[in-house]
Amino acid sequence: MEAVPTTPDRTCTPARSGLRTGRWRMPRGQTAAAYTRRLIPGVLRGWGLGPVAGQVVPLIEELVARAAARGHGPIDVRLEFRKSIHLLLGEIRDVLPAPSEPGNLTPSREDGHSAHATAVAITYGRRPGPGGIAAWYAHCFTW
Repeated sequence: MEAVPTTPDRTCTPARSGLRTGRWRMPRGQTAAAYTRRLIPGVLRGWGLGPVAGQVVPLIEELVARAAARGHGPIDVRLEFRKSIHLLLGEIRDVLPAPSEPGNLTPSREDGHSAHATAVAITYGRRPGPGGIAAWYAHCFTW
């Protein structure tokens, strides 16, 4: 199963607005983290996160792996990038089968999503380092 955007285009808003959004449905199970590892770095670099993308991807991959471990269906990943304020927001949600599907032992909400969702907020930038060399940093918050 290929990871596919759930919107017509991975970048849903015009680049000139400074806002980039993307939604993807990752396959369930252990392959979800592998798809994340292949897909998300290129997206984040394309959006202009630069070296910070390498720091952020392992966190997103871990959150997707956790959702895949507890879920019974595919994983929905939504990212929103606001370049002007150096902020990346994300939501990782495990999707359950509809209540009428065989093997569904966990109740789901009417929209077919479970109540299991993880949110992430990442701020980043550059600050002076030793010898006047600027170093990239990222602060990550999950809940």
